[in-house]
Amino acid sequence: MKKYIFLLAILFNSINSYSQNAIEFYNEGNAKLRLQEYGSAIDYYNKAIEINPQYSDAYGNRGAAKRSLQNYMGAIADYNKAIEINPKDAFTYFNRGLAKFDLKDFRGALRDYNKAIEINPKDDTVYCNRGNTKHELKDDIGAIADYNKAISINPKQPFAYFNRGIAKILLGKKESGCLDLSKAGELGDTIAYSAINYYCNKPLLNKHKTTSNNSYNIKPNNIVYAFVEIFVTRGKHYTDQLPEMETYVSDVFELSDSSDDNLARAE
Repeated sequence: MKKYIFLLAILFNSINSYSQNAIEFYNEGNAKLRLQEYGSAIDYYNKAIEINPQYSDAYGNRGAAKRSLQNYMGAIADYNKAIEINPKDAFTYFNRGLAKFDLKDFRGALRDYNKAIEINPKDDTVYCNRGNTKHELKDDIGAIADYNKAISINPKQPFAYFNRGIAKILLGKKESGCLDLSKAGELGDTIAYSAINYYCNKPLLNKHKTTSNNSYNIKPNNIVYAFVEIFVTRGKHYTDQLPEMETYVSDVFELSDSSDDNLARAE
């Protein structure tokens, strides 16, 4: 009997050590992801998955790293595996939707955002991105409905106000749209003021505009401000909920190559 208990103890310790090693590699990968060292992050997630092939969070975060390297198909493959293991993780559906959006698979992105909202209807970011996707599908009325929902969940979400403002202007509701752009600016979205200067203070004309800091081509007939958020899965072994926030302009201001400062805008 004592021998049997001893063997069970050894087995339990082995399993615990096995799991702990996978968690340690996973946490190392998260640290590298936060530092934007995506290749190194992938290496650590690979090790975690090698130890524990059912580690859904590791697949999900490896997918986020791959997406950051613009390996969208590789990211989707990892999200698929994470969903196969844990089909109730809203964030993985959301992230897969982002990768599909990157590939211009807007209907596929829409299906994933719908699923993420079905699982967790309280995430304003998902509604904001679903609104962007509806815009791409020429459904600006549906997009506005999603931005409305995002704002109702999080009234301090500047990107939802920006997006809603642009969508309203495209539908001919200039006054209301400009008020939304102003609110986005008040909430910290500085690009909103450039949009106000263009859309609200002068006629809508295609033109090239230069400021002291940026040169950009404005394309008023094909506009959406895309707010993209990469979530590291909120697993029990990782407490930071938002390790990286990425925002970019899509079809609003086409930044020139004249300055490295014009390449991206991250908050």
